[in-house]
Amino acid sequence: MSPIPGDPTLPGARRGGKRPTPALDDTRRLQGGKQARAGPEPSGRLPSSSQRPSGAAGPPHAPLARAARRLRVLSCALDPESPPLRVVVVGAGFVGCLLAGEVLRAAPGRPVSVTVLDEAAGPGSAAPATRGSWAWLNANRKTPDHYRDLNARGMERWRTHHALSGLPVWCGSVFLHDDGMGGAGYPSEAVGPEEVLRRHAYVSPAALEGTPGCRAYPREGLVCPREALEAARGALAAAGGCRVEYGSRVTGVARGGDGRPVAVEREGRAPVPADVVVLAAGAGTAATLARLGGPALPTDPRPGVLALTAPLPRVLDTIVVARDCYLLQRPDGVVAVGGDMSGDAGRDAAAGDPAAAAAELLRRAAAVVPALAGAELGVASLAVRPFPADGLPCVGWVDGPASGLYVCLTHSGITLAPLLAELAAGEVLGGPPSADLEPYRPARLLAGGGAGNRAYDLQSDGLRLGGDGGARP
Repeated sequence: MSPIPGDPTLPGARRGGKRPTPALDDTRRLQGGKQARAGPEPSGRLPSSSQRPSGAAGPPHAPLARAARRLRVLSCALDPESPPLRVVVVGAGFVGCLLAGEVLRAAPGRPVSVTVLDEAAGPGSAAPATRGSWAWLNANRKTPDHYRDLNARGMERWRTHHALSGLPVWCGSVFLHDDGMGGAGYPSEAVGPEEVLRRHAYVSPAALEGTPGCRAYPREGLVCPREALEAARGALAAAGGCRVEYGSRVTGVARGGDGRPVAVEREGRAPVPADVVVLAAGAGTAATLARLGGPALPTDPRPGVLALTAPLPRVLDTIVVARDCYLLQRPDGVVAVGGDMSGDAGRDAAAGDPAAAAAELLRRAAAVVPALAGAELGVASLAVRPFPADGLPCVGWVDGPASGLYVCLTHSGITLAPLLAELAAGEVLGGPPSADLEPYRPARLLAGGGAGNRAYDLQSDGLRLGGDGGARP
């Protein structure tokens, strides 16, 4: 199959031993003959998840199959004659591309091939949540402590990442109101309104009226999400051994007689051989998991609206968070303005007029920073942001009938992706479970736990269009 135009296709998947890396559109490996991984049905087609009887829980030896799979992965790393581990990553956004690259980087000399699938028509339309991100690198007001610490580690990983470290602007942030949520364990500074005006003279004094105090977070930063995505794609290309295929809507997973995956099925296209399937499809992760025969994963996708100005001369030197809007200026001069971390206004905008919602955001921003009065609206961005049901990341193997499926779903994906990609890659390759990921396993959601925790909502207090700044229950 020839590469899709504009697709970062990376030929020459890593090879190992006597079995060549499978051609991605060569269905001979999925059908009868000695190349098949399991005996075919009379039709020559392997049973897919959609063909199993309704309510079937998979083979009774699924736990043993999972253990065998992990042992087989480890043996691949040690035995150069073993067949390559075939990893399919669903989702070509920032998280998916970084994770695919880390799988290859974590397996130098190992027989591993990676395919990234995305249902978007091409790279220009892929990763809508990444492109619609405010891209604020932060860990403030995040609970519980382990989640705050995970985000702080994600920020530090940005500073050292081989492909990303040159992108962030570490300008800090300032909240024009201090509700005491700064807390211990994360660098912050209580500052008075007068000091804020001295440091940031572009802020309107009216925006600080009635504010007894403010809080600055000096170690926070921002990044242009488009540049971040391009860098992740570039790092994936540099890693070698991967193929990215767009126009690939995943519809099922074919399994062998032992219950392990052997291929990912696509709508209208040939199956892709797979031993491990990683779901990093953002807000579409739960729906994709269901199509693969997995359990219902509780999620709470939230539309988010941003107002992006045309490029402006430098106006801001820090990230400014007011009670009814928040704003930052990217390296290209674009000012990004949001006002709704909870998703309430985003849902209204999705049902109404996103451009009108963006214009309202610009009006509010100009009340905080008068230099933005009259700024031209470049783009009204509306994107669906991924949220697991309790607001915390969901990373790890999915048990039961979805044996061989790994999920990596999170909000704050820009901040967390460099760290989560490294931790998840080790597990995908058969390494020991990461202790850092234990609080975020899918099992907590599949068991009905965590609903209503809404850890991330602490950041949204007072940041809703029409909000009054009051605390949320």
